[in-house]
Amino acid sequence: MRSYSVSFDNVSVSAVQDLFSLVAASNKPCYLLGYEFSQTLHGDVGDAKEEMLRIKIGRGTTSVGTGGSAVTPVPLDSSAETAAGFTCRANDATTQSSGGTEVYIAAPAFNVRSGIKE
Repeated sequence: MRSYSVSFDNVSVSAVQDLFSLVAASNKPCYLLGYEFSQTLHGDVGDAKEEMLRIKIGRGTTSVGTGGSAVTPVPLDSSAETAAGFTCRANDATTQSSGGTEVYIAAPAFNVRSGIKE
């Protein structure tokens, strides 16, 4: 199985938005193998306030949001430099819309100061 990484950095999130949207090509399955969200030396670091944030991981959407940008998937195996069988967008401020039933696979919460890695 070919594996790819998609990322963004230095983005301030202050409202609901789609951090990532992955859309598989026709007849090409796309699996989420892991994710990591954290913050750097800005914002709440050093603040005494412990804030919990929640992310939702779902599937079943037919149309991605707008306002963000396209992200090019980077192959993790340099010998398999084939284009990814999916497209990715990041930081869409207008969130996705569903043409059917969206299923949430997970909705974990994490401490803003410690981040989350799964």
